[in-house]
Amino acid sequence: MYTIINFIFWFLIYSFFGWLYESVLCSVQEKKIINRGFLNGPYCPIYGTGSVLFILILGHETNPILLFIFGALIACALEFATSVAMEKMFHTRWWDYSDKKFNFQGRICLIGAVVFGLFSVVLILFIHPFTVSLTEKIPPLILIIFTSVMLCAFISDIFITVKGFTGLESKLKELAELILNSDEKHPILKMFSRQQNRMIRSFPKLKSLKYNETLQNYRNALKKLRKK
Repeated sequence: MYTIINFIFWFLIYSFFGWLYESVLCSVQEKKIINRGFLNGPYCPIYGTGSVLFILILGHETNPILLFIFGALIACALEFATSVAMEKMFHTRWWDYSDKKFNFQGRICLIGAVVFGLFSVVLILFIHPFTVSLTEKIPPLILIIFTSVMLCAFISDIFITVKGFTGLESKLKELAELILNSDEKHPILKMFSRQQNRMIRSFPKLKSLKYNETLQNYRNALKKLRKK
């Protein structure tokens, strides 16, 4: 019988591999090293959450067709809910599939559903059984200590990230007013926190619901400064 420690451990493991996948993919596309996680540490919680949901809901399913269909549905529901929640919290759109065929509100798209449907098949039939076998080899006390330490670091990272990123909209408003009312040069880089700058660099499709034009102008300024 799996314990809550097992599920937390798997959540952290799959969050790490999700971060690795996203970071490598985006780094290759952008031809530079990018930390693609919302958090500062090496983990993408949406991947860990999706994996745990697959395990809980589909863990005993062996039919690859059913795994694919329900895995795609679960992943789309999670991605859509996450997009809406983060938009409500930060007044920004973190990804946009509007340029993809068969998308819904730009939050989810067919190609994403196919990819994560296939991932659910691979996870349940191949990856997770291997992960379970490795987990069972770890002494219970070591597993508890390691998972607890990593969970504390993860929760601390959430607080640090949210605190550092909060206020982006007010900064964009301030920058928009500055550009509108002044022709003088201004040290705009100092207006944004390290966390805000990292997010803007790491998420090329990040959009502000109110000040997106200002955000894009600022992003262009960052690119020009990096080329100097």
